[in-house]
Amino acid sequence: QEQEQEQEKASDSECDDQDSMGGSSQQSTAEATERTPRVTFALSEPSEDGDVETREIGKRGEHEDDSSDDGTSSRPILRNSGDGDQRATLLSGASIAAFARDLAIGPSNPVLGLSILTRSRNLALCAAILLLSLYVHWTAVTISGQYTVMDIGFNKTEIMHKFVIGGISATVFTVVIGALLQRWLGVKGAIFAGIILSATQSILFGLSNSVMLVYVVVGFTASPMLGPMLCGYATTQVSPREQGRLQGALSVIYSLAGGLGSFASAKIYQKCSDSFPGMPFVVAGVIQAAALPFGLFLRVPSSGLL
Repeated sequence: QEQEQEQEKASDSECDDQDSMGGSSQQSTAEATERTPRVTFALSEPSEDGDVETREIGKRGEHEDDSSDDGTSSRPILRNSGDGDQRATLLSGASIAAFARDLAIGPSNPVLGLSILTRSRNLALCAAILLLSLYVHWTAVTISGQYTVMDIGFNKTEIMHKFVIGGISATVFTVVIGALLQRWLGVKGAIFAGIILSATQSILFGLSNSVMLVYVVVGFTASPMLGPMLCGYATTQVSPREQGRLQGALSVIYSLAGGLGSFASAKIYQKCSDSFPGMPFVVAGVIQAAALPFGLFLRVPSSGLL
């Protein structure tokens, strides 16, 4: 009997210890729950009357259970916020204003980035030569098809041959001949050679009156090689951190040349199509030749073999 009484006392003491441990565990859980911060964020959604209603969504902490004491689920609670829509409007308005300000006067504006081309004389001269040479390119793109078909009498097969010859010639001049000219004559000499070839080719194209003569002239399409040559040289005139700004400024030059060249050449062709339809190409050749004085003032160290 004494042994049974001792066993009962031991079991009672174990139960008391378990109860005390359970109470302390619940107390620590409750304290951790109180210390856990609630995370809220704003949710904007349209109401029935068309206004935007902003409500704060409460997110439960890590130590909160999905069920409350009364057995209901404690899901995130939506609470109306009177000034939430005003804060959201102010935030979006400030973001839009900052973006517009950066686009208008910030470094991401390529038009304002044109100022980098005036930093040195070499950059300004490169930009001028590039603009004039691109005028020749866009004149050919805009007028050459109609000129060869309507005024010289190309058929479908001949116009296809003309574009194939021109494409191959432009690729060879840009990739092969341009690199060889820079190696033999240096950058400045290669730019001079490109300007002379481009101006001559454009004038002869405007004076052509037969299919074979057009084929021969198109085989010397040298104007496309000036663009990579000038842009490559311009990259050596700025620091590595300003390369993106320089490329943005050069892209503006390309866009300006495309708009001006297409518009001007179309107007010239419209006025001279009855008397001298090749006038746009002659004018483009003269404009290209006007880039020669700019090339004279380029300060480029002589690095050619000749």
